[in-house]
Parts: sequence; structure tokens; C-alpha cells
Amino acid sequence: MTHSKVGHLGTYSDLSDDSMDWEEGIKPVLEKSSVKEPCSTHGPSETKTLDRDLQSPNAKKHILALAVALGELANEDNCTKCTVEKVSKLITLQALDIKAANQTKGWTKEDKKIRKVEFKILCQGVKKDLKVLWKGK
Repeated sequence: MTHSKVGHLGTYSDLSDDSMDWEEGIKPVLEKSSVKEPCSTHGPSETKTLDRDLQSPNAKKHILALAVALGELANEDNCTKCTVEKVSKLITLQALDIKAANQTKGWTKEDKKIRKVEFKILCQGVKKDLKVLWKGK
């Protein structure tokens, strides 16, 4: 993966600090490879393509590193500004990886359409909750 347009972002290894061992924190989740059972609440997944994309080893590293970085916000010993900058860099690196995957794998129009539909499915519940929250209904 190249970062020519945003080379100043660096890589995951640049984002770690001495107080946190990123690899050890995410190792158990990365090694887990069990067969996924259907959700007892929602049933079988309606987002199989996104599931596959998000559960790839590279995406897992991004997501788990982001979870660790967000957890650092609750640590009073960490600088909030530094932590937010780290989260921002992680999200940007993930977006660059998605863009690179699109260019190298050559997603077809149908592939993009499937991902868009599945993303909308995932966001329906969030949208509903936010409407209730902000409109007070």
C-alpha cells in the first residue's frame, strides 16, 4: 500500500507508543477463526460482502487498533489531543486501504453497488436511533 498523497500519515507502527503493545492487544482476535453463527437477534447476515471485507486480517488490524486508540481516551494519563489525532490517522489509513483495494482489485460497478446497499442496511438502525435522539421523539 502506498501513501504518496498523504505520506505524512505513516503506518500502524508509527502510531504505537511505548505504553501499549498493539500486537499483543489484538493478537487473540486476529488468531480467532471460528465459523460464524447467525445472530440470535437479527438472523443470518444481510451484509455478507461487508462481513467478509471487515473480517479480513488487514481490516481486523485496522478495527482493533482503532478500538485500542478509542480506549485510550478514557485513560487519564494520555493526552486527549494526541489520542484523537491517532484515531484520525487510523481512520484515514483505513480509507486509503479501501481506496487502494478498489483500484488494485478493480471492483466492478456491481461490487460497489453491493457494498453501498449493505452499508445502507447497516446504517438504518443508527439513523433511526439518531433521529429519535436529536428530534426527541
